[in-house]
Amino acid sequence: MFEKRILLLGLDNAGKTSILFQMRDNQFKQTVPTIGLNIESLTHKRYMMTLWDVGGQATKLWKHYFDKIDGIVFVIDSTDEEKLLFARDEFNRLLRDESLTLIPFLILYNKSDMAEKSRSVEELNGRLDVEKARKEREIAVNKCSAQTGEGIWEGIDLLIEIFERRKNGAHLFPDLANQSQQQEDKSISKSLGMIKSSVAQDSENGGISVKETKMSTGRDNVKEQ
Repeated sequence: MFEKRILLLGLDNAGKTSILFQMRDNQFKQTVPTIGLNIESLTHKRYMMTLWDVGGQATKLWKHYFDKIDGIVFVIDSTDEEKLLFARDEFNRLLRDESLTLIPFLILYNKSDMAEKSRSVEELNGRLDVEKARKEREIAVNKCSAQTGEGIWEGIDLLIEIFERRKNGAHLFPDLANQSQQQEDKSISKSLGMIKSSVAQDSENGGISVKETKMSTGRDNVKEQ
C-alpha cells in the first residue's frame, strides 16, 4: 500500500467538500463552506490517500499546507463564469510556487450534471491556459459531478497514473526533477554544515556535551504522525 497526501483546493462553493464526502460515502451530501479543513483517509487500488480539504475563502492560507504533499486536486465550478477568472488566478499562483514545482495536479471541473450551464473541458482548459502549463507540469484534467459522483474516481485514477509512472522512474520532466533534487541536496548540505559549525563552536566553549548533541539531533528523525 502506497501512502499519498493530497490537497483538495479550490474557491468557495466549487464543491470540494461535496466531492470529498461523495468519495467517502458514495452519496451526495449538502455542505456548508469549509472553515479550516476537513481530513479524510481513503483507500483506492494500491493507495492510501489522505485528502486535506482546505477552505476556499482564505486562499492565502493554502501555502501553510504545502509541506510534504504528493498531489493537488484543484476543483473548479464549471458553471460559475464570475469566479472562473479568480480560479485561474489562484491556479496560476499555485503553479508559480517553487515548493510545488514537482507536485502533480488534477483539475476537476465540477458540476458537469448541470449540462445547460457547464462549460466544455476544451473551453475551460483554454480559459485556464492548461495546455501552456502542461509544457512544464504534469496536469491531469477531468469533468465530474459531486452530485452524482460521475468522473470523480476517474479523475483520481489519472492522478494515480502519474504516481505509478514516477514510481517506475518515468518522470515527464526529468531535468526539472534533477534540478529540484540538486537544490534539495544543497540545502541539506548547507544545514549539516551549519549544525557541525555550531556543535564545534559550542564544544570549544564548553557549553554542550556530545551526549546532549546526539539527543538534540535525534529529534529530527522522529517520524511525523
